Amino acid sequence: MNTPNPNLASRLITFALEALKLFGIAIGCLALIGIAVFVSARTGIVIPARWFGFFVWTGIYMWIVCRQYKTHLRQANFGLRS
Repeated sequence: MNTPNPNLASRLITFALEALKLFGIAIGCLALIGIAVFVSARTGIVIPARWFGFFVWTGIYMWIVCRQYKTHLRQANFGLRS
């Protein structure tokens, strides 16, 4: 009788949770962009393009740092080192 591999089940759950987290982040970012566009259109306030560049580059830098130090992210003092 074949029993399912418990390691495979835990990996699938971990993958699903990671996918849900990334999906949630994407939906949140889209909501923020939508709110910014709505407010800009309704009030006539123009958001400078440099702010969008700032957000994009900050996100890229954070992604690079998190990928580079992936093994240390779970440590409580990861961001507190000087």
